[in-house]
Amino acid sequence: MIKKILLVLFVGLSICLNAQNNGATIQVFHPNQQQGGYQPVTKAHKDSMRYMDKNSIKWNWSLLTRGVFLINYERYIGGNFSIEIGAGLTYRDFLFEFTKSLGGDTIKGFSGNTDISDFGSASPKECGEAGLRYYPSGYDNMEGVYLEATVSYRSYSFPNPTYQPVVGGSGYVPGYNFLDEQFKFGYVASSWASDITGEFYVGIGWRNATVNTYEDATYLVNYTPVYGYKPITLHLDYPQFLLGFKLNYSF
Repeated sequence: MIKKILLVLFVGLSICLNAQNNGATIQVFHPNQQQGGYQPVTKAHKDSMRYMDKNSIKWNWSLLTRGVFLINYERYIGGNFSIEIGAGLTYRDFLFEFTKSLGGDTIKGFSGNTDISDFGSASPKECGEAGLRYYPSGYDNMEGVYLEATVSYRSYSFPNPTYQPVVGGSGYVPGYNFLDEQFKFGYVASSWASDITGEFYVGIGWRNATVNTYEDATYLVNYTPVYGYKPITLHLDYPQFLLGFKLNYSF
């Protein structure tokens, strides 16, 4: 009998101690809480990121005036950063040819010694660029204000020049290529279609241009002076002001 009483007391004491350790559960009711104790499910950041746009295909249509057809691809890499690369083809840079007499004596010499019309027909060449983009206000589906540092390369070739006669330079192909270092400030905004965005940017850059062209030359044939041209290569460095527009598709 005593054993049974001790057993009951032991079990009761254990239950009492366990209840005290767990404590009472207090639940505070909020006005926007649904009845039945149901709490709305909130997505974790990792889950919400799965449905963000992390890729974008772009067409920089403003480069058509520079004789460039360029397609860009942007990829989100984490934090406030993304990378952007581009590849395409060039034909001829009409703006460069139109303004080649601006910027100093070297470019004026290039303008005065040659006639761009004598370069002949252009041949498509390759171009490309790569950049690192930063969204100061945080990443939001590749929209908003951004800063970007970019390196760009473009090559233009004219394999059928009409300069005659040419002194030396067998196999010489006139043309020009640009290696540009650029810093851009831009803004991306969505349009009527959520996956289609428009992009606008301005910026500054530094251009390293190599120009394969011709200069006037005089040589003797049977003691008679003959006027012609000889190949030369010019290296031009000058600042740039950037302005561009892109049409984007994000996914």
